[in-house]
Amino acid sequence: MWATSFEQPDANFLVEHFLPSVVGTRFSPSNVADERALFIGDLATRLEALRDRLTVIASASRSDEEDLAYPWLWRFVGRFMVGAQSRAVQHAKIWAFHWRVDHKEYIELHVSSTNLTSSAFKSQIQAGWQVRLELGSRASQRARQTWGGLIKFLEALGASAGDVATSRVQRLLDLLGRAECPDGITFIASIPGEKNAARALRRFNPTELQVLTPTIGNWNHQTLRAWGKDLGISPERIHLNWISEEHQWAQSQGWTLSTATLRELERMGVRLRILPVDARVADEHRDADHRWSHAKLYLLRCGRKRRLMVTAATWSIAAGGAGKVAAQNVELGVLFDIDWAELESSGE
Repeated sequence: MWATSFEQPDANFLVEHFLPSVVGTRFSPSNVADERALFIGDLATRLEALRDRLTVIASASRSDEEDLAYPWLWRFVGRFMVGAQSRAVQHAKIWAFHWRVDHKEYIELHVSSTNLTSSAFKSQIQAGWQVRLELGSRASQRARQTWGGLIKFLEALGASAGDVATSRVQRLLDLLGRAECPDGITFIASIPGEKNAARALRRFNPTELQVLTPTIGNWNHQTLRAWGKDLGISPERIHLNWISEEHQWAQSQGWTLSTATLRELERMGVRLRILPVDARVADEHRDADHRWSHAKLYLLRCGRKRRLMVTAATWSIAAGGAGKVAAQNVELGVLFDIDWAELESSGE
């Protein structure tokens, strides 16, 4: 397993929820002492069998207080921080799993906006993309090349997290060489010092852009115009989907847009669309659901086609860069064709 997180991975969440679902423990967490001992013992045994094969790469600094409940966890799970070469912010959320089932092997990938924390699952609504592919018996350079920007992203991620992390990530790169990326899938990466994400999207010739992300960076006249030029569209063709002060998500403090940036966006002609207060994320969405949306979605109109990018990247210079200003964050998104049009109309 390889997993990235911007926030420091929550040891309680990993032990109580995430890892048991991944490794398939026979027992469930319990407050009863004997039952809990069986659960912990079973989990530790299964993690021991996967020692040096569970990798987490994060950005935020480690807090010793977060490890007090399960200090033994990190003997089994390798935890690495970016910044070995130079200062970096690891904001991408990609998980990869290597499965062996009935003599067949699979690679499973998830790209989302989800941190490895309890709040990411219990307090937030996320968006993600997932694929599982059967692996061939041998790796080939041709198969590896089909993954495009994902390869360069993983190489940069490993290098930033140090030599041991690099060797761990190399195993994932080797596996990707045994399967071809599905048709119509493009990975969009932001790597500090490299070509920014907007320029990578420009080759799809977008004519309009819908943005739905809870965090908007500090834009001004020069940076916004430069970003639009990188993408190949004018600010008037950008639509920002936002919330009103009456929306329940406004209480979360997770949606941030400064007054100065809002005025600059309006002055530059960016279209502002207010999400309906009663809009529903899904059929299962209930009024009593107080989770707020942490999802980051970018819907590109490209002629008659629509392409959706699911990512962890906020709409900011730090995440994607603009003009000559390089990105500061390590980010990853996945772009694919889609018929979904609701973001262009009701915002639901």
